[in-house]
Amino acid sequence: MKRIIIVFLLLIAIPINIFAIKLENTKEGKIFGYQLRIVRSEITEEVCKACNYNNDTVIIKIRNQDRSFSQDLKNEGNETANKVWLIIGTWNAINGENKEGAEKGITKYLNDVSKRCEEKNCDTSWVNKYRKKISNIVEDYTLYLKCEEINDFSDYNNKYKNTGLFKDLVRKAQRGNSSKSEVESIGGTQREGSVDPESVRDPGEQGKIDSVIGDGNKYLLKKTIISFISIVIVVLLLIVVVFVYRKRINGAEKDDNEIKEPNDTKKTEMSTQPANLLDQKGETPKESQESPQNGTSDGGGTGLSIINKDKWVLVGASVKGNGHIQNNMPCQDNHKFESLSNGWGIAVVSDGAGSAAHSDLGSKVVVERGVFHFKNLIEKEGWMESNTLPTDIEWLQKSYYTLKNIRNEVELVAHKNKVELKTLSATCLVVIYSPVGLLAVHVGDGRMGYKSGSGEWRAMMTPHKGEEANQTIFLVSDFWSIPNYVMSGVLVPESIVVREPVKAFALMSDGCENTSWKCTTLNTDTGKYYDQNKPFEGFFNPLEETLLSFYEEEVPEEERMAKWHRFIESGTSGFVKEQDDKTMIYGVNVNL
Repeated sequence: MKRIIIVFLLLIAIPINIFAIKLENTKEGKIFGYQLRIVRSEITEEVCKACNYNNDTVIIKIRNQDRSFSQDLKNEGNETANKVWLIIGTWNAINGENKEGAEKGITKYLNDVSKRCEEKNCDTSWVNKYRKKISNIVEDYTLYLKCEEINDFSDYNNKYKNTGLFKDLVRKAQRGNSSKSEVESIGGTQREGSVDPESVRDPGEQGKIDSVIGDGNKYLLKKTIISFISIVIVVLLLIVVVFVYRKRINGAEKDDNEIKEPNDTKKTEMSTQPANLLDQKGETPKESQESPQNGTSDGGGTGLSIINKDKWVLVGASVKGNGHIQNNMPCQDNHKFESLSNGWGIAVVSDGAGSAAHSDLGSKVVVERGVFHFKNLIEKEGWMESNTLPTDIEWLQKSYYTLKNIRNEVELVAHKNKVELKTLSATCLVVIYSPVGLLAVHVGDGRMGYKSGSGEWRAMMTPHKGEEANQTIFLVSDFWSIPNYVMSGVLVPESIVVREPVKAFALMSDGCENTSWKCTTLNTDTGKYYDQNKPFEGFFNPLEETLLSFYEEEVPEEERMAKWHRFIESGTSGFVKEQDDKTMIYGVNVNL
């Protein structure tokens, strides 16, 4: 029996080792294949544009590489859909581990599509752009393989700096060969914290690569798991056969009535979230309340306040403004925050556009999915475990693609509810807090600030404002396809890394800024008003003392919630008069 167990363990180890080896050896192939599949989706979308086909549901499936879009085109049955279907043909698999085959496959697809477009008198002016894009991807991959073979990535770093598709693999290889700092090893002489304009040419596309290794290995993992389960079943059957045979030989069989069932056969019940953000009635599914460490608010509701006894005490609320009360409108603000562990956590605020019919739903989706996606990002990158913050470039790129994922989910909600995307317009302000500093990113207006270790309050965002009053930009606005888009003199999205322990931080919608921020200041020389963009210490410092007293006196949860909601509702004369909805999350570090 011991021999059988040893053989069983060896057989288990074999597929695990095979998978580990394959996983390590195919990362670059997965990245290469993933990029070509993105190009394939973009080419397909160009065909739709050339044919004046604009079914958003099908186009979103194309972007998400959902092959069922082809069947949707066939089922649609109209002339335009049939035309697109005939031009596109069939999507063949693109396996990046076969470099020549993958390159040949995407090139053939582009050539075939281009030829069919010409035959049907469709626009083909976009074709050369994608020939060049494919060439650039192949060139990047070829250079990486060459450098990998000689274990010297100098040529790759000199050519691409931080923009190469394989920068993470280069970084990993160099960490194994050098004791230099991370920035020096992947960026030559570039200093940590500096921003190379070339490196942020298209942070959305570059950022996606950071997650492709995990996503691209799903198929390989599935195949290995199936093989593993098959081997386990065979071995277990052999064990049963041998065991029964030995029992019979030794005359040790027992009646069935003497066999006792084990006590641990109960199945664990699992709760699952639906794949869609909304249920069939178009309502957002409720989050499971696993712990009191989360703060959320439905529009106009009382925000939860939390105490993480290791590091932080947080409060938050979203309150309906006077204008919305008078016009019988919902509160279009929402917020959510969640404490993680080791003094880390996430806070998100979203202000729905006043002119957008369903912006209250849009802001709700932004905060719910915002916490979800940024939590996944923290866990994936291991920042919390290592208690370190990313470089400015890394945070810019990773926050960009995380916000874009949230934007795409808002679009899915719009389609599910059969409403226009712009009716869900909302801003997005995000702060990740930690014992070693803050990460912040935003799209739109509002305010975010922090209190440094020296006691000085500083802003950590420039509101995105247009030329007209109350004009801003929203997460669903059409800026994602424009590289390095700038508004109010800063990038959209704008990101910042605060590399020091902070005493407190705050983020809010613009309904709170006139009371808590120095944002309308008269220049006595010019006689004009300007935005000083500085937190008002006289507002925040007394609140810091109040939050610390909540912590020290162990004020009950419900009482803290009620007090903070009343304060945002009518705690100052400015809040009492405010017409717009008001949302504010405020956090204090109890250890500083």
